[in-house]
Amino acid sequence: MVAAVKQLKDNGAGVSETLQILQTENPDCHLLPRDIYNARAAINRNPQKVASGIAENRPAIYSKPHQSAEERIRADLRRELAKAKEDLKKVEEEKQKEIDALRAKLEEKESTIKKFEEFIDICNERVMFQRQRLAANAGAGGSQA
Repeated sequence: MVAAVKQLKDNGAGVSETLQILQTENPDCHLLPRDIYNARAAINRNPQKVASGIAENRPAIYSKPHQSAEERIRADLRRELAKAKEDLKKVEEEKQKEIDALRAKLEEKESTIKKFEEFIDICNERVMFQRQRLAANAGAGGSQA
């Protein structure tokens, strides 16, 4: 195990990643992050022992009780649930951004429509004024003749 920790450390793996890899490769070996830290400290103190394999047979100082199948399933479900919640949160954030963008676009369109309606009202007022003027001119012109 210590040699595997050294190899993973040399490859740049962090403690949690090392722990996950070791537990995946050895499901019957129950380790804690403290075990990885201790192995790394032993590697730093005396690298010759690691090279010769002396440290391999030492038992872990800290060990977790064996997980039952139900506990492993529950832990997996908790991880999946947390991942699903995170994905849901991302989707909700994206949806909210899209809604906000559509609201802004709708407000812009409503502003354009309002300006267009004001323009139409101005044009209608000019037409009505022109009709009144023409009607007044026609009425004044018809009484003179």
